[in-house]
Amino acid sequence: MKLLNNIYYFFRRKRDQFRNLRRWLPLVWNKYDFDYSYSIDMFKRALLDQAEFMESDRAHGVSAKDDAKRIRTVVRLMEKVYDDSYALEYQDKLKELYGDDVLDFGFVDCEFNNLHELKWSYKDRPNAEEIDKMHSKLLKESTAKQERAEQLLWKLVAHNIRGWWD
Repeated sequence: MKLLNNIYYFFRRKRDQFRNLRRWLPLVWNKYDFDYSYSIDMFKRALLDQAEFMESDRAHGVSAKDDAKRIRTVVRLMEKVYDDSYALEYQDKLKELYGDDVLDFGFVDCEFNNLHELKWSYKDRPNAEEIDKMHSKLLKESTAKQERAEQLLWKLVAHNIRGWWD
């Protein structure tokens, strides 16, 4: 009986290893070492695989389903943080206040050298100073929110990761 269990385990393990290879190969193939975002993508994939396992019938832990929900929450926050969702909120607020074209820009020749300078289209508006102040204010708020979200993400990971096993 033990021999049959060992044989069964061997083939089941090989099936799982090939499944892992099929799932991970595209991610590894497209990975670069110069950008941390690829490492984040790999960590995200590993967490999602773990959540999938914990939601399956193969999981034995009493809190496996709750852990899987928590993992998925962390992954959603990770996606928002590393897609800069919070950092870019200021753009939507500016567009809401001043119109969709408020962040349009162009390049103008610089007088002192042969380079070009960025010029926001709102600089030609009568309320340009007001928009400039609001732009700075909203940008600072969005940046602070982005930083808080990133800190929260890694606090959640640090607090929970040792309990995410089955």
